[in-house]
Amino acid sequence: MKKLIFLMMITILILGACKKEKSKDVDPDHIQQDIYAWYDADNNDSYFGIRLYDLQWYNRVLLTPPAYLTVNDKTPILNEVNSFYESHFVNEMVPEGTVVYSDIWKRVYTNVAAIPKSISLPSIDTLYTTKDNVITWQGEPCAGGNETITVRYSLFLAKSVSTNQAGATSITIKAASNSGLTSGTYTWIRIERHVTGPLQHGTSAGGSIYSTYYSQIKMVKVY
Repeated sequence: MKKLIFLMMITILILGACKKEKSKDVDPDHIQQDIYAWYDADNNDSYFGIRLYDLQWYNRVLLTPPAYLTVNDKTPILNEVNSFYESHFVNEMVPEGTVVYSDIWKRVYTNVAAIPKSISLPSIDTLYTTKDNVITWQGEPCAGGNETITVRYSLFLAKSVSTNQAGATSITIKAASNSGLTSGTYTWIRIERHVTGPLQHGTSAGGSIYSTYYSQIKMVKVY
């Protein structure tokens, strides 16, 4: 399952990849900072990734001294594939990442990316194709606003259903959505809590923090 989660995240982060620039060649006020944070309960791994983006020329930005980044006081690793600066905590639940970015003018921006509140599937071993499936999750209700709850299921978690309703404690998978599933087989299912918000401290270009809690994956039988 760890390879599956990793491949999914790489796919998401690599979409929209573009040319790269060095920070010494970019006006710091044009650099947008996006922070991605997630916890994978299936593997007990935490991840923090930072993307720097030049809004003027639509290019990724790679840091050159004196600019730097730290996550929880440690220097993240540059992923050459997707141009993200990444800190990956294996077999560790890290509740939040303090991201410090200093630009070429030595201005310092500090943001805290918190992992969303935990969420997990109920005791479930069956997914029906002939009737609706109501899944009441374990964890706090949906806060609404910038928080979304998503259930993913089927091979490679390709199907999904979401809710953004404040106070919701359950989510329904409609029978009509399961027409492609084969009765008598098994499939994967997982629930996620997503929170999106603005940076607490950034340049005039702004940026966002995208945080996700991924539940453990379960195998259920299709009927």
